[in-house]
Order: sequence, then structure tokens, then C-alpha cells
Amino acid sequence: MRVRAVGGGAREHAIVRALTRSGAEVFVCMKNSNPGIARLAKEVALVDETDVEKVVAFARAKSVELAVVGPEAPLEAGLVDGLEAAEVPTASPKKGAARIETSKSFMRNLMKKYGVRGSVKFAKADTVRDVLTALDSFGTDVVVKPVGLTGGKGVKVFGEHLMTRQDIITYADEIISRGIGGASIVIEEKLVGEEFTVQAFCDGKRVVPMPAVQDHKRAYEGDQGPNTGGMGSYSQQDGLLPFLSRRDYDEAVSIMTDTVRALENSGASKTMARATADALVAAETEGLTGHGVSRVALYCQHLREDRADGSAREPRSGLLFF
Repeated sequence: MRVRAVGGGAREHAIVRALTRSGAEVFVCMKNSNPGIARLAKEVALVDETDVEKVVAFARAKSVELAVVGPEAPLEAGLVDGLEAAEVPTASPKKGAARIETSKSFMRNLMKKYGVRGSVKFAKADTVRDVLTALDSFGTDVVVKPVGLTGGKGVKVFGEHLMTRQDIITYADEIISRGIGGASIVIEEKLVGEEFTVQAFCDGKRVVPMPAVQDHKRAYEGDQGPNTGGMGSYSQQDGLLPFLSRRDYDEAVSIMTDTVRALENSGASKTMARATADALVAAETEGLTGHGVSRVALYCQHLREDRADGSAREPRSGLLFF
């Protein structure tokens, strides 16, 4: 089979390796030259991955039978829609379905509208005045996120990156004035705990999960420094993690399935898509108990959390994106 792969990162390297292992001839479009991908590919075109016209033309010229799009930015640009319009089947979500990753406000509102478990308190802010209103409601124990894509580097957490109310306001103003991630903000209540990721394959209805992993986003040792796109990850032989029970894992998958169903009900058309569940799990003094997660597209984030004073709190989850 002749397959078009789009993207030049570590994720796409893993995808291309799997495709070539299965006997496929892989033709790659990427904006940067990844030597690992180049060694495996039949042919490489260095092109802006969001240039739908050029990527589609290359796919048609090589008579590819299937395409796989790795990065989020081309999904937001409607690359899958363009490929399918050119009759190239694509194993990635269309622009409408990809909004669950490309727009944090869309994702939060989707979960709220369809009652997906694990939704957190949040507010969308388009101005500094909106931010002030959100802080008056939530207090300062929040997370500040640009609504759109920032390569996993835009999120800042109170108490870690932001130490005062003024820090929150200053960062929010920077996002809005510089147009970072679309120039709008999602303010969310802060969740504390261990994070994990469950990726899955999805055809728009069914979710087939993979083993749970935990990745590390901070740039420096000891969970210090700015967030990055990821500094490495680990899993264990049974597909779980030292702090993760089978119940936690199954709950994460269940919430992912509910989110995919919500996407379908919302009318977001898609082909087979990637689904990712991130989960935060906080250890209670009595031990770990499984609760629900959030983030699909396809993400889900799993949370078990305590209040700052140690009292119990309703389990929550929030859709995120990596």
C-alpha cells in the first residue's frame, strides 16, 4: 500500500516506522527534515504541512491509497477535508472533529452540553475584563490556557508559573495582545494530581485503547521549568502505571467513548481519528480510588483530587490536548 504521512516530529516517526514495518511504501510531507523519517520514507517533500493545496497535490501525484496526518495544525487547516475531497482516504479527524483539540473552549462546551463526566469549572475570556470577572468567580487557584494550539507550551498554572493575581492578568494580556493561540483564553479551576495518557484508535464510534503512559512536560529535573511538548514517557508491562488501577484505566476509556459519542451527536463529521485520554489522579490518604477522566480527540483527562484542606472532593476530569 502507498501511504501519505504528514508531519516531522517524534509522533510521526513512530507512525512511519509502524507503516513501513507493515510493508507500506510511505511518502512523507513535513516542514522540517527529520532524518529518522527520511531514512524510512520512499520519498520526502519538505513543505508547509498546513498548505492544503500542496500536500493534496503531492498525495495525488504519488497515487497514495491512504493518508495519516500527525500534527494538530494541519487538522485545524482542514487538510483531512482536502484529502478526502480529492478521494484520498485519511485516518485522521476532519476539521470539525479536530476542534476538540484545536479549540479548548469548543471541547469544554461540548462536554458541558452533553454531560460528559469529568467537566471542570471554566470560563472563556476574550478581554482582560473577562479574565478579571473569571478570577472574581474562581479565585486565583486556576490554570490559564490559550484557546488554540500552542504546541503544548501555552498552559500556565497558578502556584507554579504564575504566583500572583497580577501574574495571571499579565499573562492573559500577553495572550490577547500577541494573538497567542487565537488570542482568546480559557480559565479553568486548577486540578492537582498525577497525569497519565491513554491513546486510542477511533473510527468515529468505537474506541480501541492502547496502554497507559505518563509523560513529563517540564524542561528541567524535579518537574521544574517551562512546559515543553514532552520530555519523555514511560509505561509498564501490564499497560497500567504504578499509581493507576484497572478501574481508573477503564473509566478513562469510558469517558473517551462518551466524548466520541458527543462529537457524533454534535454533527462533527470525521473519519477514523486519534483519541487521547489524559488523566490526573490524586492519592488520598485512604489510598487510590478510581474516578472519571477527561479529554478526547480526541482526549480525556482522568482526575481524582482532594481539596487543599484535605477534604474529599467530587472527582472531575477535563478534556486536554497534547
